[in-house]
Amino acid sequence: MPVVLRQGNEALKPETARSLSAGLAVSVPFYRDLTFTVDYWRIRQRDVIASVTVASQLLYDEELLDGAVRKAVTGGTPVAQVNLGSGTPAYVGNPKVVRDPITPADIADYQAYNATRPADQQRAPVGAVRSVVTDYVNLAGRETEGLDFGVELRLPRTAFGQGTIRGDAGYLLTAETQADAGAPRVNNINRDGRTRFRGNIGGTWRVGRWSAGWITYYYGTYVDTGASTTKEIYDALGRPDYISSYVDSGGVRRYRYLVTAFATHSAYLNYAFPAKRGSLLSDTSVRFRVNNVADAEPPLADEDSGYRRGAGTNPRGRVFEAQVSRRF
Repeated sequence: MPVVLRQGNEALKPETARSLSAGLAVSVPFYRDLTFTVDYWRIRQRDVIASVTVASQLLYDEELLDGAVRKAVTGGTPVAQVNLGSGTPAYVGNPKVVRDPITPADIADYQAYNATRPADQQRAPVGAVRSVVTDYVNLAGRETEGLDFGVELRLPRTAFGQGTIRGDAGYLLTAETQADAGAPRVNNINRDGRTRFRGNIGGTWRVGRWSAGWITYYYGTYVDTGASTTKEIYDALGRPDYISSYVDSGGVRRYRYLVTAFATHSAYLNYAFPAKRGSLLSDTSVRFRVNNVADAEPPLADEDSGYRRGAGTNPRGRVFEAQVSRRF
């Protein structure tokens, strides 16, 4: 097992950021009760302070090594002759990962591995991981960019009441990080909880002293980089849709678990009693609410809890709530 080093970093520099945003709201000329909004935003950060996990450090190390191998092989160097500098100051992988020098046993293991792989999946030998540093670091940069959309429709008033429909959605255009100056930019869209698309839509209806509402939250699919497999297994399984095949920022094709989209629904019903002098229920309202109406479970992910926290998930099952309030 490698040694994990966690330590402070006196060389940390403060973060800096530049942001840009612009928006537009339009009411339809022939129907003023229909409004559309769109907002563009961009944030560029430098010297981003981040705490990098062991899994993230090793994943970055893997991508750098695979990218270096592909570049060398494309240039005409046989994979067995590619020198990745394992165990030396010239190591081309993640500088936060220290590896031992290559041993004859390592060479034999990589030769056996490459013998069962096509040329585009073969790897050059490296030594075993000796240690991994997971302290706080300044990333060279991070850039995020996206669009937010909104719509609101107020329905005509009728004898049966009046309703309103509202919806919001976010679409991620860019989500890139750069660990060090000169290092390749890593695209984080649809990776580890950073889904490209998310949104919600709902409506309310009022008639007399009754009101009711419904809202649906949606969170799109994303790749879980902690759960990977090989092309052989992917093909043997019949190329299932729960495995994502994509080319990473280093130009290497990966096969990783695809976390399914997640949607939850909530609803409420409210009644407001009239204000009557001497009535115990004067100015009292009663609300009944159901969260997670369909009792949906969060999608499976490679995490200690079995799902990813903070990725639009709701670990609670169906919840019933009752509320009584009075205005004095």
